[in-house]
Amino acid sequence: MVQARKIYNQAQYEYEVVSSDTKIKSKINGKTRTVTVTIDGKDGLIDPIGNITGCNGQVLPSYAGYSVFLFNTIDRINPTSIVALDRTTLATGGLEPNSTNLNPFSLTGSTDGRYNFLFNLSQTVVGKSYILVVKIPENSSYGERRVVIDITGFDGTTLSYQATSLDGKPLSTTESNVKKASISIADAARIGLVGVGICESQPAKIVKTADRATAEPGDTVVYRITLSNNSDTDIPNPIVADTLPLGMFLRPDSIRASLGTTNINNINLTQVGQTASFKFSAPGFSLPARKVVNLVYAVTLDADAIRGTGQNSAVLEDSTGRIIDGPATHLLSIRQGLIRDTGTIVGRVFVDKNFDGQQQANEPGIPNAVIYMDDGNRITTDANGLFSVQAVVAGARSGTIDLTSLPGYSLAPNLYFKERNSRSRLVKLAPGGIVRMNFGVTPTAREVK
Repeated sequence: MVQARKIYNQAQYEYEVVSSDTKIKSKINGKTRTVTVTIDGKDGLIDPIGNITGCNGQVLPSYAGYSVFLFNTIDRINPTSIVALDRTTLATGGLEPNSTNLNPFSLTGSTDGRYNFLFNLSQTVVGKSYILVVKIPENSSYGERRVVIDITGFDGTTLSYQATSLDGKPLSTTESNVKKASISIADAARIGLVGVGICESQPAKIVKTADRATAEPGDTVVYRITLSNNSDTDIPNPIVADTLPLGMFLRPDSIRASLGTTNINNINLTQVGQTASFKFSAPGFSLPARKVVNLVYAVTLDADAIRGTGQNSAVLEDSTGRIIDGPATHLLSIRQGLIRDTGTIVGRVFVDKNFDGQQQANEPGIPNAVIYMDDGNRITTDANGLFSVQAVVAGARSGTIDLTSLPGYSLAPNLYFKERNSRSRLVKLAPGGIVRMNFGVTPTAREVK
């Protein structure tokens, strides 16, 4: 039986235990009323209390459809075992707002999101754990919250517990504004767990689109990035980091941004490799709650775009570089157009009579000469000594003449270019280009007998 006089302050209401024949003075929202209760076998009921708020600690416009559950920690992923609480009334020790000790407790009709539950003695054993779950209405933009409650102490009067947010979002108490993902409650009947803030399941969203689905080298593509803040809290100094694929180059003079119909100036652009970061650096700029910012810029494609993926991805970051949403990707189909990522090699094998490396009218071609390409391909000249190789990957390419395929001939010396006094030729092939690879030979001198 309770003998001592004790005062409890509970998140906007208070009650006073006077004796075993107890009068409880309840003050709720400025209104005071007194009820008489008898504390019998239910002596020892302790109430964890708290209130549900929005993501920024604000009272929700409506709590219709919201409810708070207490589950046993049999399964933290899909808790289904509801804690069986002793039913009460105001006359038997129940406390408002959950005067009948319901589990779950509906917040429909609440103006401030307050809740409370009463544990009996067997439920206050140190080491017991529960999961506090905030259920939300269907089709709500908010996300469910789950908090583990681990009983850490009970001396017969005062219950203490550790509250740990399963989603990592912070919690606080009526006694302290300190916000942490795991927080200690020293007296469950006196200190409320507040800041069980329910946030939008996707508080911010980034979407990327382009003015076309296909492009080719030389084209300019305009991208639009939409940043939506779906939460009730501003996002200070947001950053958009966009990684461009090979062959795409940002045009800094094309950058435009707006908040509604208002232009945003002072966008700071930094580029590291293929990643461009757009910082909204206007003094004090924030992405306002429930608002949308549009960012537009253009890129130009060069010949390397053909070998790139055509896909770029953008993320939305906060001022510390933490990713809030993304990546938002866009895949651009790259056409080769007039520029190809491959080229053509043409050449000839001929009798070079004047050793200048060029075929003259009186210098015949040599048929069936064999040239080996650096990729392993074996090419044979036609009746006129001509050969061609198409769809050769652009870059530095080489070919080597096989003199064993030309009995009676040797490599002709070149009197003008020393580098051509070799059986190999090195050429630089541009995408979509054509290069020549000629080999001059001369009859092998025969020994006179």
